[in-house]
Amino acid sequence: MLLGINWDAVLAIAQIVGDILVFLSLVYVGIQIRDDARARRAQTTHQQAAAYTDLLCKLADNGELADIYARGVRDIDSLTENEIVRFIMFVSSVFRVYEDAYLQYKLGHLDAQVWLGMQDPLNRSISMPGLRACWRQQATMFSADFRALVETRLRDHPEPLVPSLAEQKSRLKALSEAEGQAHASSGAVSPSGKGVTG
Repeated sequence: MLLGINWDAVLAIAQIVGDILVFLSLVYVGIQIRDDARARRAQTTHQQAAAYTDLLCKLADNGELADIYARGVRDIDSLTENEIVRFIMFVSSVFRVYEDAYLQYKLGHLDAQVWLGMQDPLNRSISMPGLRACWRQQATMFSADFRALVETRLRDHPEPLVPSLAEQKSRLKALSEAEGQAHASSGAVSPSGKGVTG
């Protein structure tokens, strides 16, 4: 017989155990959601890096496209009709990568540091005359949020931020020479095992 059992105490204990189990379940779900969000951000970061790298590889692997791009960003009038089509298609791809990154960032799927690292390349891109012309022609194909961002950047950077090709070449040469001198003065060893001379 169950005469000595205090059913109120049993119910109270059962309620406490139930509350603890619900709390633990919520903690578990919270951890799963946090881990899922981290995994999603990592995947989005990887996808953005792959998309950007793919664009750079297209230029690096295709000398003709690289030439069209190099001329088009500075003077779109220097391109033939066929080159203009290729230039516009490539530039549209560039803008799409930036738009996707921006929208993913706004949704919380792209880490703020990754988006921050894309700011300078975006500003440089949209400061170039040929890319500005393409943007003006194609802006309505992009989301309102991204258009607002680009339009703000265009107002903030009315002049091109990219030096001429001659200036870029001169800077790279100076940096390379400085790096070579620093490498030589540190007594570094070349991959062949021989000392590096200056």
